[in-house]
Amino acid sequence: MPIRLSSIRPENRTIKISELNLHWIGILLLCLSTLSTAVIQRGMLRLDGASPAEMEQIMASGATAQWAVQAMLLTMTATLALPLYAKLLVEAVDQTEDKRRLLLELGGCALASEVPYDWAMSGKLWNSGVQNPAWGLLIGGVMLLFFQRKEGNFQKRDIAAQAVAVAAAAAWTILLRVHLGALLVLLCALFFFAYRAKKEWIALAAGAALTLFYFPAPLGLLLVHWYDNKSRARTWVFCMLYTAQLIVFGILGGILAS
Repeated sequence: MPIRLSSIRPENRTIKISELNLHWIGILLLCLSTLSTAVIQRGMLRLDGASPAEMEQIMASGATAQWAVQAMLLTMTATLALPLYAKLLVEAVDQTEDKRRLLLELGGCALASEVPYDWAMSGKLWNSGVQNPAWGLLIGGVMLLFFQRKEGNFQKRDIAAQAVAVAAAAAWTILLRVHLGALLVLLCALFFFAYRAKKEWIALAAGAALTLFYFPAPLGLLLVHWYDNKSRARTWVFCMLYTAQLIVFGILGGILAS
């Protein structure tokens, strides 16, 4: 006799993570990334701007090599935040009634954290080579609001229009050189359509494929699966925390580098 599997629903999950806790996990992961780049790589190891010969000399020390490995592990661990923030953005667009305020919060976060991000990551007050990932959230948010407003009008023939919108958003992140922006936009679009179709397995499988190159980022999909949309969080609070940790680690890295 065939066994009927129970459906995967939030109320049936043994592990649940509220939105508030998911935000705290995200901030912790971002702190690990900034700690790795600003404090260890740029501050302690002074790898910022070093020539290949200088880097080889720096890495010759056993203790230095250990710190470099730890920095790499911290950076890898931080990639778990990729699917996490894509899911949080989709939920924010769905649950927030004041859409204009949400965009203003995302835009304000991107603007306020741009200089701290450049300083923490490169030691420069302005770095045109790479832009703050918060810009990816803003572009993704605009894309999701477009999908939401046109959701009732989308028909099968509009699949091409949806694909063009996703491609346009991803193209903007590439043109602006937003760090991991294109991947974040693609994950947002995937979660938006997959969860609306009640096909979580598609979101998890395709999300794992998209983030596989940034392993262990696919493991962050477990956090997405355990999300239960309780304990609503204030977006602006965590935007401020994101900027604050960039400033703190950026100053610490600058002190160590000097």
